[in-house]
Amino acid sequence: STNTSSPSYLNHARHFLSLKLTTKNYLLWKTQLVQFLRGQKLLGFVDCSNPCPPLTITVDDHTNPQSNPVAIAWQDQDQLIRSLLISSLSESVIPIVVGLSL
Repeated sequence: STNTSSPSYLNHARHFLSLKLTTKNYLLWKTQLVQFLRGQKLLGFVDCSNPCPPLTITVDDHTNPQSNPVAIAWQDQDQLIRSLLISSLSESVIPIVVGLSL
């Protein structure tokens, strides 16, 4: 299991993260974000303790690998979390992170 939060819940999570990251409030922002993600059992996506499963799997001893549905679900959840993180940035911080590889 990759998480316990439904995608629709994460779409509304922005309302629970009232503090946006600026260049002066990192510790406060991080405290808010980490507690929220930990409570939703999603912190592993951010701290790398829940890495992406293999993208392909072999089923019934077939030699052709198939897409791993667990990896697809993990990637979907990861994208929602990335969206949540971006929405928690102030307008002054967004230009700093644009173009960073995640």
